[in-house]
Amino acid sequence: MRVVKYFKKLHGFQIVKAIIDYISEQNYLQKRCEMEIKWITLNSKKYLKFSFDENLGEQEAISSIEKWKKEITSNSDTKVSLIWDCLKMKSYDSKARILWQDALKELKNNIENIWLISNSQFIRVGANVISVFSGLKINPVDSESKII
Repeated sequence: MRVVKYFKKLHGFQIVKAIIDYISEQNYLQKRCEMEIKWITLNSKKYLKFSFDENLGEQEAISSIEKWKKEITSNSDTKVSLIWDCLKMKSYDSKARILWQDALKELKNNIENIWLISNSQFIRVGANVISVFSGLKINPVDSESKII
């Protein structure tokens, strides 16, 4: 609603420029909060690695869950090992955590194990909550080199 009131005050070229600026800002925000999800090989084993940004919000959780559900279900013949790299992560939205744990419950039979890389007690506590509600064990480590 605030955006509409702002645009009503503008005329002609100002409206076009304001719309372009607004769309550019929205695209920037969307790209900025995209989590990197990719397959890696570590110690001769294949993992689906998630590199989290500073905050996991509800929208980022929704888009990330869609991505990794596709990856996991496309490998449905074998169980997948996950790495959650949360070294940069400082916080998460409680709705994002609930969405994440519900997705894990749904895909529980496709997941072999989960490794959490984090030095933050706050993030580790959140992972423990997810572990309890999803029924999956999450192995915390402080660096990728400690993943067995």
